[in-house]
Amino acid sequence: MEKISSIISKKVVSVSEGELIGYILNVEFDDDIKQVKNFIVVDDESEKTFLLSRNAIKSIGEDCVIVSSSQDLEICLDENTNNLVGKTVYDEKGCCLGKINDIILQGKYVKKVVTDKCEFLSKYIKSYGKNYVIYGNRRNKPGAKIISTKSIARAPIVRIEDMRDEGGLYQATGQTKPYRILANQNTIIGRIMIDDLYGLNNEIIARKNAVINQNIINRAKAHNKLNMLIYYSK
Repeated sequence: MEKISSIISKKVVSVSEGELIGYILNVEFDDDIKQVKNFIVVDDESEKTFLLSRNAIKSIGEDCVIVSSSQDLEICLDENTNNLVGKTVYDEKGCCLGKINDIILQGKYVKKVVTDKCEFLSKYIKSYGKNYVIYGNRRNKPGAKIISTKSIARAPIVRIEDMRDEGGLYQATGQTKPYRILANQNTIIGRIMIDDLYGLNNEIIARKNAVINQNIINRAKAHNKLNMLIYYSK
């Protein structure tokens, strides 16, 4: 079984080209949150995003995701996904079951949902919206298992935020509203650099094997390279 948190930010490598073609940015599930439908992949050079079908992945390894070809990527027109990570869970009696920190996969199937208070099987997801997930246990049997918060993975290292639509340009023209990829600074601290990261004039921001701290984050922000800390660390 694999955690969503361990897949996000992994390299995507093409077998036919022998090249790095991007990084996993987010995940998209089917409407019932039973299976992984697509992964969203970002190309750090062009900053374009692509859809990668779960069925197109040959393997998910410890260090990277292997695909047959870059042709498996499709242009992603909308970066919004139904990833539940970050949403708060309530049961039908109005009790809070915590905020979702991770999702456990078994192959392409969703096995468990993990919050900062409990974990439960995906079959107990009754409904979900933009901010909340409703837990429904139809048989009234124990379904949500309380677990130690020490065993829970860290929150996602990236988030997607709406950019401002000044003057209503996108609303008026019907164009797709752009999004901005932002790094979650609290979850970057403590990660290990897997390669050297350089600034705008080839100044060193952080060297390979360095532990990311606030000083490195400040240098990365000064060079507009904060998001790159995600891809150059683990």
